[in-house]
Amino acid sequence: MRTSTNFKAAHAYRVGLNYKAYKRLTLHAGYGMENGVVGDDLRIPILPDNDRRFYGIGASFTPSRDTTLSVAYGIIDVDASVVGNNDQVTPVEVSGGEFKGIADLDADFVSFSLIQKF
Repeated sequence: MRTSTNFKAAHAYRVGLNYKAYKRLTLHAGYGMENGVVGDDLRIPILPDNDRRFYGIGASFTPSRDTTLSVAYGIIDVDASVVGNNDQVTPVEVSGGEFKGIADLDADFVSFSLIQKF
C-alpha cells in the first residue's frame, strides 16, 4: 500500500474567554483556527482535510461549593475541499474509492456536564 500525502506543518491558533457574569454564573466563548495539512492535489476522500475554524460558547452555573452544571455548544467549520485528485494511492480502495468531487464537512456539538465534589 502506498499513500502519498506530503503533509505540511499545521499552524493552529486559539483564544478563549471566561466572563463571570454573576457570583455563580460564568460565561465561556472560544475561537480557533488551523490550516489543513494536505494540498488539493493530494487530498483523498477518506481524509478530506482542509482549513478549519472552531467556535464555542457555553456557561457554567455553580449552585453550591461542591456542584457545577455546565452546558456548551461548538461548531467545527471545515472549508469545502476538492477530493479525489490524488491518483498516487495504491490500491485505489485505500484512498476511499474513485470518488472525485467536493467534500464539505461541518460538525455541531452540544455538551452537558455535572461536576460533583465529594
